[in-house]
Order: sequence, then C-alpha cells, then structure tokens
Amino acid sequence: ITFDSEPLSAEMAIAGDLSAQLYVSSSALDTDFYVTVEDLNPITRKSILVRYGMARMRWRESDVTSILMEADEVYQIDIGLWASAYIFPQGHSVRVSISSAAYPYYSLNSNSGKGLYAEDDEPVAATNSIHMSTQYPSSVSLPVVSLSDIPENPDFAPTLSTLSLLV
Repeated sequence: ITFDSEPLSAEMAIAGDLSAQLYVSSSALDTDFYVTVEDLNPITRKSILVRYGMARMRWRESDVTSILMEADEVYQIDIGLWASAYIFPQGHSVRVSISSAAYPYYSLNSNSGKGLYAEDDEPVAATNSIHMSTQYPSSVSLPVVSLSDIPENPDFAPTLSTLSLLV
C-alpha cells in the first residue's frame, strides 16, 4: 500500500529518528512488514528512498523467542526506521509504502512459521492487512525540524547532478 502526501508548499526538513506504528493482521502464522519513506519527484514521478525498516512478526516481542501469529488477530508493531536528516524540496511529496516482502534486502519469509530452510517448509500465501481507524491508529512519524535549526555545512557544494535530482 502506498500513500503520497500533497505536494509540499515549502521545503520540509527532518532530522532524527523516523518510526512507524502499525496495527496489522495476517492469515499466515508469520509474515513481514516493510516500511519505506521516500521523496517523490512531481515531474518524473520517481521516488528517492529516504529511510526504511521492517518487522518480522515472529520476532515482534523478542529477538530470542519466536512467537507465531494467530490468524486475523490485530497486532500493534513498532518499526524503527533509524535516524536520518533530509530536506524534502518544495513541490515534492512524501511517499510512505508498506509491503509484506523485501527480498533480497531481507531474508525470504515463507510465511509458514517454520524455520528458514526447514525440509518440510512450504511457502504460504499471506493475506495481510494494515488497520487504520480511531481504534487502530496506524501512523508514520517524521521528526520535522525548522530549516533554521539545521547548521550550514561549509563542505557541501551541490553539483549540477545533485541539483538535477531535486527538480
């Protein structure tokens, strides 16, 4: 699923930790949720990746203990997208995409709940849902800051190729 903001009326600076809080369900015992924040160019309709993060549901509560999902139960997950500093140009849009797979960026998930590469592991098609309501307020948080709070970088000199990315 993809969400695009309205074109920005002014430059928008972010600096700090980005995160997503999602309310999700699945028909599978295990699945992934992968979130990206991107800068969408209005002319080319191409986007530039700003940050990304993912959650494998079996590890949602612990890095040590695997806990499988129950079909169609709603789970709250917090996905850290790490820290970034970025300025979205005026006229561009912020794009947020959520998917259920990011292979080969992350290891393949068969959605079966079995260990990776287990002999009897057969891939399972997962029907995943992102819940968005007052009861399930899924969101993505961007640390918006004032442009005046960003110190000048005397070593940065944009070149024609970097400027063309912003148009």
